[in-house]
Amino acid sequence: MDIRMIGVTLVVPALLLAGCGKDSTPAATPTSAAAPTSTAAAPPPMSDEDQIRDVLTKEGAAMSAWNFDQVAEFTCAEYRDQAKLMDSAIPPMSTFPAADAASMGPQAFADQLGTQFTGASGQALRAVADAVIGQDEAAYKAATLDVVKQSMSVQLVSVDNIVVTGDTATADATVTQTMGTQRPETRTSPANLVREDGQWKDCTPPAQQ
Repeated sequence: MDIRMIGVTLVVPALLLAGCGKDSTPAATPTSAAAPTSTAAAPPPMSDEDQIRDVLTKEGAAMSAWNFDQVAEFTCAEYRDQAKLMDSAIPPMSTFPAADAASMGPQAFADQLGTQFTGASGQALRAVADAVIGQDEAAYKAATLDVVKQSMSVQLVSVDNIVVTGDTATADATVTQTMGTQRPETRTSPANLVREDGQWKDCTPPAQQ
């Protein structure tokens, strides 16, 4: 797409310059010859394998952008509502016992969180600590998602071993996850797909993603 846009930018000035020259020679009289008819063939339809790779790639890009609504667009109907939730991207609040956090104090607890979520701002970490101590679930989810966004990146590396069986398919998705200054971790996980209304959708159970 970028290459096409650059091409348009370069062609337009060339056409303008061609019409602004000082040469007063009259233009040639157009002939009556008919313009040649385009015989370019339409591009062949994408194979199932290419469609599956495409939908998983787009879903991976949406995940990288933390756009859960867009992730849901590439998810099958069975799990679409769950895909819109942020819960799968953050640890449950019960991971951090409120009593232990309170005994440490909000700032000390935020500092401890900072050792796990390197790269997150002090303000975001403190918001998580306050939410845990106050047992505010809504505030915890919003603040922790902010911390995760700041400290973690997820990148789809490849989609391999695609096997299509009628309207279902499986594939191996390799993802690289980076948390703060820690060494990137790459793992390969199975993905399940189904064809719905003629389009392939990711139907991997959320617990396996």
